[in-house]
This record gives sequence, C-alpha cells and structure tokens, in this order.
Amino acid sequence: MLLDFTSEEWGKLKRWITQELIEQEPEIASQLVDFVLEVLKSEPDTGNGIDTAHGRNHWVLSQLSGILNSPTLFVEQLPSKVRDIKAARDAGQSSAPTSSVIVEHVPIRSLNEKEIRSSFEPYGALHSCKANMQNRQVVIDFQNASCAIRSTKAATVFFNNRFVTVQLYRGKADAFEGLQLIAPLTSNLSQAAKNSSSSASLSTSPPEIEVNRHIQEAQTVQQATFEQNQRTRENFKNNLNERFDSKETLLRSQQSMLQELRRKVAELPEDDNDGYLEQLSSEFRELRNSMQKMGIAPDIMLEIKVQKLNMDHPSELVIEDARATALKKKRAKKSALLKKKVKRKR
Repeated sequence: MLLDFTSEEWGKLKRWITQELIEQEPEIASQLVDFVLEVLKSEPDTGNGIDTAHGRNHWVLSQLSGILNSPTLFVEQLPSKVRDIKAARDAGQSSAPTSSVIVEHVPIRSLNEKEIRSSFEPYGALHSCKANMQNRQVVIDFQNASCAIRSTKAATVFFNNRFVTVQLYRGKADAFEGLQLIAPLTSNLSQAAKNSSSSASLSTSPPEIEVNRHIQEAQTVQQATFEQNQRTRENFKNNLNERFDSKETLLRSQQSMLQELRRKVAELPEDDNDGYLEQLSSEFRELRNSMQKMGIAPDIMLEIKVQKLNMDHPSELVIEDARATALKKKRAKKSALLKKKVKRKR
C-alpha cells in the first residue's frame, strides 16, 4: 500500500490501530500492530488486478485475516484515517512555500540533464534535480519558490507529452531517491567562485572542487551509459517491430493457403477413391514445415508478440524481485506465528 508517511504520522496511525481495532494483551497487541504497519508499508505483487484499489484492499484483507478481529472494518476505515492524517499534514504545509516540483510520467528519452534544463530553466534558475528512472519521476529544486509555482501554472506541454504532470513537491528534494542529474551548488563553492582571488578561499576550495569534479564525471558516465542503453533498446525495438511485421505478412499468406486447404477438404466426397485426401494431407505437412522454417509457427509468433508487448508497454511487465519475494515469505511466516499466538490467547 506504501503510504507516504513521516515517522510522526506512522505513530498516529499506530495509536489509532491499537486503540480502535486490537483487543489483546499489551505484549501481543504491540506485535500485531507492528505486523499491520509492516503490511501497510509493503508493496503487493503487481498483476492480476492487485494494482487496482479493489485488488489492494483484497490483498490487505488476506494478509490481516486472523490478525485483526475485523480486518474488513479496518480496510473500510483506513482511507478515512489516511485522509485525516494527510489533511493535517497539508494544513501545516500549505502555508509554507516550497521551491521544489515533482514531474511525473516523464518519457524515458527525456530523463537527462539537457532535456530537463531546456524545459524548466525558462521558469527560473535550477538548484538541483533528481530522477527516478524506474518510476519516470523527476524532482526539480528551483532557486526560489516563485519559480516552482510558475512552472506548475504553465500551459506548456512538457516534453511534448500531454500526460506529463508538474506539481509542487512538499518533501525534501535531497531525500528523493533517484539519480542526481543536476548537482546542487554548495554555498562554499559559490563563495569560492565569487572570491577566487582570496587566498583563504583558494586554500579551502580545491578539495571541494575536486570532489565535485569526480561526482560530475561519475554522473556523466552514468548518463552516457543510460543513453547508450536507451539507443540499444530503441534499435532492438525497431528491429523487433520490423521482424514482427514481416513475419505477420508471411503468416497471412500461409493462413490463406491453409484456408484454401480447409475448403478443399470440406468439398471432398465421402468415397475418396482417388487418394485426394492423402494429397491434401501432404500439402498440409509441407505448409506446416515451411511455417516452422520461416519462424512463423504459432509458438514462435506468440513469443515475438509477448516480446513486442513488453517493449511497447514496459510498465505492464511483472519483474520478480528477489528481495521482495524474500520479504513476502518472511511476512507470511510472521503472520502464521502471530495467528497461533492470537488463537492461544482467545
């Protein structure tokens, strides 16, 4: 469910669960609450409808069955409680200006410093930028809050993609997990640049400049590797599309020949004394063998189609994460132990 809460907000949710939904002795209640929070902090497996709200609720119910007295009541009341906690957070943050924005649904090809600068520098000087390649999100920190607000109110279609959204980001820009596309300028480096003639600045700035240079070089290598991977991916995708289109053309030709064979078989007389059926069977075997040689047999075409779908819609591809699988097994084991404890106490 992955709720974006601070430690204080998790504490509020924990107190609510303890007071309202768990009726056990303090020692067991604490373990149960910790398990419930662990479930809420976990990401359910994607696919099979779990990425929908109904699917996630069903997953939470299955995890908490036997842990809470009424998991259904918990799932029904949880959204309201989450809204209350977030409303309290927003009330405290709404008056505080922020210089950061979060850009979502960014095209993969645009996740680079050049594209970010050309799209957002017209609204003000950029202080830093981080990109989450997997989620296609970018957090940009401007020099001042007015620049951030101006970018969110712009009528521009960013990156020529109408699905890209820009909103104010209330979290800490430096805490956002992602690749650093634009490194923040430290006050020391800025001061060194302004006072390059000062001996004191010169004595302290070289190590910082050297570190910054190494960071920039590392980021340049990462960006070059990323762009190279993107070009390779695009070339592979184009080749796969061409291969699929040519094979589809061949397949349609073979299918028309199969349809003609089917028509001939249907028109055969019941007393086939001339061995015409055997001749048609021979033609069918030749067609089947030629389809196999040309790589257009059903199993081969299905494999290519799956590859093409995964390339065209990468977000729908389920990626097995070994760490997530291990956590899921650990949580299942803990759930079983807690259920045994609850049964013994009842």
